[in-house]
Amino acid sequence: MPTGRRRAAVVVVLAVVLLGVGAVALRFGTRDVADAATATPTPSATRATPTASMTPDDDPAPRPTPSPTSSSAPTEEPTAEPTPSGDTRQDVAVSVTIAEWNAASGAVEVSGYADVVEDGGTCTLTITRDGRTVTGSEVAVADASTTSCGLMSAAPTTPSAGTWQAVLSYSSDASRGASAPVEVRVR
Repeated sequence: MPTGRRRAAVVVVLAVVLLGVGAVALRFGTRDVADAATATPTPSATRATPTASMTPDDDPAPRPTPSPTSSSAPTEEPTAEPTPSGDTRQDVAVSVTIAEWNAASGAVEVSGYADVVEDGGTCTLTITRDGRTVTGSEVAVADASTTSCGLMSAAPTTPSAGTWQAVLSYSSDASRGASAPVEVRVR
């Protein structure tokens, strides 16, 4: 290979290598080691662990710990009754997913869940209309992310047509809560 071609090949190879190094530097950025040693630490959720080379004076100042957040904002649900003093149970949201009148069975049917995962609790369906109250209770069952009340029913002995108020409540040794009242039209 003539000397001119060899020189051109070396120049091309060097140019390609330099372009590659430049591209990597642009892609990943570069920091001077001296800059890294004097850089101001950025706040994070965890505190840096001192290394063997650090002295107590070099330990970064404590950083604020962010408060936990939720991907979906919980809705405020009223409880069935005021929490008596000394009751340390956790208030949990209770949601109604189905509320309807079943004419064939003569009952108000309600399904829902408590926003807690635990076994051993009880779901209670309470329906009211014109001063009359009918209740039904079932054992709640924990599932992957909530505690299910299943499909519950409350059958008035003499159902009267009109609008009934249904409230689904949940109670256990550790938790308690109630849904907002839901209207169910009886025909």
